[in-house]
This record gives sequence, C-alpha cells and structure tokens, in this order.
Amino acid sequence: MYLKLFNQPYKAFFSLAFCNGALFLLLFTMQHKLKINPLFFHSYSMIFFVFSNFFYGFSLTTFPKFAQTPPINQKSYSYLFFFNLLATILFIIGLFFKEALLIALTLILFSFTLLLKIYLSIYKKAQILKNDLYSIILAFGMGVLSNILFFVSLLPNNKFSDIYLKYAINVGIHLYMLFLAITIAFKMIPFFSNFVYRKSKTFNTALFFLLLFYTISQSYYPKITSFFSLLLALFFVRELIKMHFELNKHDGFLGILHLGLIYLPLSFFLDAIIKITQIFEPSFSLNFFTLHLLMLGFLNTIAIGFIARISLAHANLALKLSKSLLAAFLLTQVVVIFRSFYALWQGEFLFYLAIGAFVLLYFLMLFIILPIYVKK
Repeated sequence: MYLKLFNQPYKAFFSLAFCNGALFLLLFTMQHKLKINPLFFHSYSMIFFVFSNFFYGFSLTTFPKFAQTPPINQKSYSYLFFFNLLATILFIIGLFFKEALLIALTLILFSFTLLLKIYLSIYKKAQILKNDLYSIILAFGMGVLSNILFFVSLLPNNKFSDIYLKYAINVGIHLYMLFLAITIAFKMIPFFSNFVYRKSKTFNTALFFLLLFYTISQSYYPKITSFFSLLLALFFVRELIKMHFELNKHDGFLGILHLGLIYLPLSFFLDAIIKITQIFEPSFSLNFFTLHLLMLGFLNTIAIGFIARISLAHANLALKLSKSLLAAFLLTQVVVIFRSFYALWQGEFLFYLAIGAFVLLYFLMLFIILPIYVKK
C-alpha cells in the first residue's frame, strides 16, 4: 500500500491534502481554545497545507507532460512529500509551542524552494508551452513570497505583524493560488471540453497584472479595488465568450468544471458591487463573502473536478460520474451555499454547518480515491 501511494506523485499529495483539510477545519472550530491568531491559522493552513498539496500533486504530474520531458523521479517528489508532512506535524505542535510553528514555516519554504529548483531545470529543457510553464513557476514563486510574509508576521516584538499578515494572505490567495489555478484551468478545461479556444499569448501576463493591481489596491487603496474587481469580471466574461462557453449538461465531469469557471466572473462582479457599496457605507460588510465564493466556488470545485478526473484516468478507469462522486460534487456546492448564508446572516449554526459539510466532503473524497490509489 505504501509503495503504491508513491508510484505517482498525485496520489500521496492529494491524500495528504484531504487529510489536512479535514483536520485543520475541525481544529478551526476550536479557534477560541488555540493560542494563535485564528486568521493566521485558517489562512495559512488552507493555503499551504491543503490547497498547496493539491497543487503539488497536479503540477508534479502534469508539469513534465506540458514540457514533454521525462516524469519527475520518485525520490525527488518523495522528499517534497515528507517535507510537507513534517511541516504539518510541526504546525500542529506549533499551536502550543511557537518555536515549532516557525520551524514548520521554514520547512514549507525549503519544500517550495526544492519544487522550484525541479521546475526550473525542466523549464530550461522544454521547447514548448514555455509561457504556461513560466506562469506556474511564477505562481509558486509568489507562494514563497507569501510564506516569507507569514513568517515575518510571527516574529516576536513585531509592531507591524497585522500588516505583514494582511499582505501574506493577499499575495497567497490572489498571486499564488488564484493565478496558478486560473492559468491551469483555462488551459485544461477547454481541452477537456473540445472548445475551439486557445489562450492568447498575453492571457497569463494580463491575468497576473490584473490580480497584482487588485492585490495592491486592496492593501493600499481599497476605494479603487472595485475598479479592478470589475476589470477582472469583464476579463473572464470575455474569455468565456471567446471559447463559446456553455454549461455541459450531459457530461457530469465537464459540468462541474464548467460550473467552477462561472464562479470567477460572478465572484469578482459581486466583489465590485460590495466594494462600491462600502465607499458610501464603510460599515457595510459581508464577512469575506466574495473571497469564499472564489475559494470554495471556483478553487475547491475545480480542485475536486481535476482530482477525480486525474485519479480515474491514471487508473485506466472510465470517466463516469459514480453516485459517490456525484455526492461529492453536490456537497461541494452545499459548502458554498452554507458559507454564503453564514456571510449574509452570521448565524453560528451556519458556520458549523459549512465546516461540517466541508469536512464531510474531504472524508468522502478520501473514501473515493484511496481504494483507487492502493489498487493501481
């Protein structure tokens, strides 16, 4: 079983991501008992211990294929996995001993550095798709920057800890996770869907700078953030129109991936409306509504769709939507709905419903993928 989990990079990292997701979400429900800033705990754990492991699993599998180079050897990605696993353990210990927390963040930095070293060596050998390869490397580089900012926010006697934490979260979410996920999604989903669409050579560059300006405006000039939110919404609408996008109602896998794409313009359009409202009514707040719509609606939906597709395809199994996978996809949307209701009405029971559905989703995905991983 152990050897089979490591014969493909996606198996170990996807499994670790789902385990971490369930664990850290459950711990988040006990935030009032933890000796750590809840915002730091939730944002860092989800960025670097959940979604980063999804990204590792996917990119370690597909990056060499994009470059048309040999697969990454097992020894290299095994080191990465154990760095991430040890960092997870130390992060949990760090909830009680801050020194362990700093070591955990340092291990994540080593892990990202090693990953970038591997990707840069492949990039130098690649002859095609260098734009997408470069964007993936750039996104992970932004992950390094975010991790360093998180680290600095933890240093003792730091008067600007909250400012560094805000920067770390903004960079980690928008310039790392969103940039990476959108770059890959707009390459792979049209391919899966047989859409007559090719990303323009300027797509990745335009996307990065739009997200960069959005991030900077959030940190320094919040009153103009709505402008960049609207630009991003229009940017995604234009790209969906270019690919003659339509929601696939016949193929369940494609349908869920298409639904994930719809959340992009929807989230940024709603974000623009909320930001404009806040200019005239500063006290108006929806408790990170659009942020979670992006993270859960787009990112989590896309992640579940890609993971299911990769797991079945690499095991030479039919790409059919089983009852358990259909339940997982529906549960993904239930999480979005519960978290949206919590943003609107702030009921504590809605918070626990959202967390409960999220944990159930990750346990269900483990139940689906682990039997596949240990058999093939």
